[in-house]
This record gives sequence, C-alpha cells and structure tokens, in this order.
Amino acid sequence: MAAKMKSMWRSASAPVVVGVLVVLIGFASFSTAAEAPNPDQRVVTTMTAKQLKTVLGEQGYLGVKISDKGHVEFHVEGVPVTLFIAKDHTSIMTYAGWTGTNADLNKVNEWNKNNNYSRAYIDDEGDPIIELDLVFKGGVTIAHVKDFLSTVKLSVNKFASFLSQ
Repeated sequence: MAAKMKSMWRSASAPVVVGVLVVLIGFASFSTAAEAPNPDQRVVTTMTAKQLKTVLGEQGYLGVKISDKGHVEFHVEGVPVTLFIAKDHTSIMTYAGWTGTNADLNKVNEWNKNNNYSRAYIDDEGDPIIELDLVFKGGVTIAHVKDFLSTVKLSVNKFASFLSQ
C-alpha cells in the first residue's frame, strides 16, 4: 500500500512541480524586464550645457546652441529662449522676452496672479519677460528635467498668446 501511495503522490505532484517552475520562471523574467535601466529615471544633481542640449534634442528641439558664455539657446515656436546655468551647475533659469508689445505692469501682474510655475516682469527697456527655474540640488530625474522643459514650452506659448490679447 505504501508503494501505491508513493506512486500516486509522484504522479499527482509532477503537474504541480511543473506549474511552480513555470510561475518561478515567469517571475524571474518579469523581474529582469522590470529592472532594465530607464535613462529617464537617472537622478542628477547638476547639469552642464552639453547635457541640457542633449535633453532638448531628445525633446525634438532643433538648432539648439551653446553660446560663448555657456548659455543654452533654442526657440519655442519662434520665440528665443535662453537657459542660464548656475556656475555650480545646480540650477537653471529659463528666460524669454518679447519686444514691441503693449504689455504693462497691470497685464504682467494679471499673468503672475493667474499662472503657476513662472514669473513675468517688465524689464528696464519696458519689454515683458518670463522666467522659470529648475533646481537640481537634492536630485531630480531626467524625466523631471524633460517635464520642466515641457512646462517651459507651455508657459512660453501661453504667455505669447496672453501678450497678444
């Protein structure tokens, strides 16, 4: 009787063992796929002009230039935009300006009152300016940098439209 029970156990457990192996192999391959490095999840605490130029290129910007002073220059739908990089490379300030508008302090104040993520002002020549900042201290992902650049594009376009109203 003991031999018959062993035989039944072996034949009944074979499908279970195969099933367990399939599940384990599945988890192993899923785990390996999930651990594949995603470059956009890389954390940075500084960025150089060359690195920012690369990220802008990945975002589809053409004609991105690095100025003699180390600033990154590009256009958002025809509007010149400059990224000023801190000397220690731990932050950037985005700058875009317009000339020949009728914008005044009241208009710019209305922008600042109703919009997030940017600040606007009238410069010494009477022209409207918009700025946005990104700080890398503490670490940000490349995905966050790309999201910031999307916010820059959105803000510049929205501000240009706002100025023309």
